[in-house]
Amino acid sequence: MVKRQWRAVRVCLLVWVFGLSAAGTVLAGETWRVDHNKIRSGFIASYDSIEVPAVFERWQGKFVFAPKRLAESKFDIVVDMGSVNTRSRDRDAGIRSEQWFDVKKFGNAQYVTQRFGQRADGTFEVDAEFRIKGISRPLKSIFTWTGDGNTRQLKGAVKVDRRTLQIGTGEWAQDPIIGFDVTITYDIVLQK
Repeated sequence: MVKRQWRAVRVCLLVWVFGLSAAGTVLAGETWRVDHNKIRSGFIASYDSIEVPAVFERWQGKFVFAPKRLAESKFDIVVDMGSVNTRSRDRDAGIRSEQWFDVKKFGNAQYVTQRFGQRADGTFEVDAEFRIKGISRPLKSIFTWTGDGNTRQLKGAVKVDRRTLQIGTGEWAQDPIIGFDVTITYDIVLQK
C-alpha cells in the first residue's frame, strides 16, 4: 500500500515538473527577436507644415508578447539618438544638438512598457514610460500585431508634443515653424 502511495506521489511530482517545464517553454516561446533588416522606427516632424520623416538606424529591444497573456508581456527598447537620419546631414547635426536631442549628454532614449490591453477592434493599447533627455513621461500608444507562425509585425504610431519632452528648447520652444506635434512611428518585424 505504501509503495502505491509513493508511486502516485512520484507520478504527481513528475506531472507537476513537466507541466512547469512546458509552461516555461511556452513563455520563453513568446520572446521575440528583431529582424533588423525589416524595421522602420523613427518619427515624423514638420517644418513649415511640410512633413519631415526620420528613422533611427541603431536601437535595441527586448520583446516578450503574448496576446493571451498580456500581463506577462513587456517591451524594453533603447534607441541610440545619435543614429537619427532625416536624409540631410545639416538637419541631422542640428537635431543632435543641445537644443534638440542633446546626444552628447543624453545618448539614448528608452521606452519601457507598463501595461497592455486589447481593444474591441483587435488592436492593442500599451501604457509605457518614455525617457528622453533625462525626462520621463507616460506614453499611451495603439499598435497592431499581425502575422503567423514564427514571424510577427508590430506596427503603430503615437503623437507627442515635443515641448513636453524639452525637444526644441531656447528659441525653438515657442517657434511653430518646426511643428510642436511629432508622430513617433514603428514598423518592426519580429521572429521567434
